[in-house]
Amino acid sequence: MTIEPVPGSDLSYYLINFDKDGRERTDDPDAPNGRLSDTVAETLGAGAITDVFFMSHGWQGDVPAAKRQYDAWSAAMAGCAEDIASLRATRPGFTPLLVGIHW
Repeated sequence: MTIEPVPGSDLSYYLINFDKDGRERTDDPDAPNGRLSDTVAETLGAGAITDVFFMSHGWQGDVPAAKRQYDAWSAAMAGCAEDIASLRATRPGFTPLLVGIHW
């Protein structure tokens, strides 16, 4: 679907949406073939990502609710400055990729 900025941080996350039959929605005009998962795969293939975090909202919420939840989860992670500093000290080059799944 889209690449969503995390309010109040320099993070963003990929929001991949699946329909009721488990097919990825292909309505992202910025993604190759409309599939944001292809963009995620290309980003991972570039080799700069050190860690991938998946978030799953589930089937009983709509996309706006998923965005609110992922924004909150990602902002909470970004707000853990001491933890992130510790990660960067022990793992130089720490570069996360966040992916939200909605179905």
